[in-house]
Amino acid sequence: MTRGERQWMRTGLMFISPWLIGFVFLALYPLGAAVYFSFSDYDVLSSPVWIGLLNYKDMFTDAVFWKSMFNTLYFAVFSLPLGIIFSLFVAVLLNNQVYGRSA
Repeated sequence: MTRGERQWMRTGLMFISPWLIGFVFLALYPLGAAVYFSFSDYDVLSSPVWIGLLNYKDMFTDAVFWKSMFNTLYFAVFSLPLGIIFSLFVAVLLNNQVYGRSA
């Protein structure tokens, strides 16, 4: 690598370093901590204790989890598409000359 290429590399790294620092501290660290804590028995007042897959076993055998999964799926399949269709219908009405448009 020539001296000019090293200078360009250093300049490029200086310009991208704020993004890299933000990405590490605002995305990668929270993601890693969430994965670690999901395999731990943890409350804020004590240190985490590694319990492995027990949290996931408890989650998949919990009736409330499956009810919330059903509610989320129901919302995603029915409510979101109907809301989008209704919004597009209103947008088309507002874009055309129809009676009551000013209201």
